[in-house]
Amino acid sequence: MQKLWLTKRPGHIGGRIPTRTTKTEQHGREEVVPATAIPIASVPLTPEEFGEILGDAGSHDAFITKDRSKFAEPRWRDVPYIPFKGKFKGAKVTLQVRGVKYILKPATVENIKFIAQGDQVVLLCTVNAPEPEEGLRVGSMLNQPCNISIQGGSMADKSDEQGELGLEGGGPAETDDPETLADVEREEEEATRRATGDEDEPVSRMGRKIQNTARKSSKKQR
Repeated sequence: MQKLWLTKRPGHIGGRIPTRTTKTEQHGREEVVPATAIPIASVPLTPEEFGEILGDAGSHDAFITKDRSKFAEPRWRDVPYIPFKGKFKGAKVTLQVRGVKYILKPATVENIKFIAQGDQVVLLCTVNAPEPEEGLRVGSMLNQPCNISIQGGSMADKSDEQGELGLEGGGPAETDDPETLADVEREEEEATRRATGDEDEPVSRMGRKIQNTARKSSKKQR
């Protein structure tokens, strides 16, 4: 099962933190409690962490390339981000903002996107969790740098949230027929090269998934 474990590192909190409610287990029964959804941006990932989240060690090389120059850059220059269709539940998220530490649990990390910045992948996400007992100083958190760590998040069990790259409404097409799969992948590669102007060969199966996502994203932006 895919996990989300990130040690303490810098990030940035967005400009709006909506208040909502959620159901959680308290005192042996399910209760509705105040909750919050905190947008987090600019969280750097190592190549190993990026690969672990996507379940493929070759993910970083599939997303970022030096094939065109000596500088690292996204393989698809016209694609602003790669969306990740899935969420991690049951996490413990620790935020430190302006010297104040908040522990959010059990938290769900969702609305995940990946952006290539130079040779590094950065994470954008939303952290949904019950408000801590001491409350949140929302006004002092907005648009602020922070430190964040995430421990123990597990991929949601729901079959349509199994960590596929892709836009809402479906990720890359899959099939068990080897001949059909080869045909589909070849068509995807040719279409992507025509659409993006890139002649790079895909580096892995994950590269093909990213290519397909890039193609769908490019069409949606037109």
